[in-house]
Amino acid sequence: MAMSKYVSGNPVVIDYTPVGAVSAGDVVVRGLLTNIVVADIEAGQLGAVKVFGSIERLATTESFDEMDMAFWNESASKVTSTVTDIYMGRIAKQFSATEVDVIHNLGTEALGS
Repeated sequence: MAMSKYVSGNPVVIDYTPVGAVSAGDVVVRGLLTNIVVADIEAGQLGAVKVFGSIERLATTESFDEMDMAFWNESASKVTSTVTDIYMGRIAKQFSATEVDVIHNLGTEALGS
């Protein structure tokens, strides 16, 4: 799994029980959305994931403009612009050549109805 770094916001958090252990900042794909693990959770133990409302810093190999759509490539553990990847949110800013700040799950209209 990949690490995200919390930047800011007031995230909505829900309960989550992983099959395998996960670490704080890991990106977990659940259904059509990405979730961010709040704190380390052991396998089979109750913990929490952020589902919306935070800005997270993540790895990328692409350049983005503010408010571009961001997608999560699970196998590469990076943010992409590839619409067939899992929707992640909108770009808040390009932090560096290898990192972007993503407004997590903002603009879920990308998922359709």
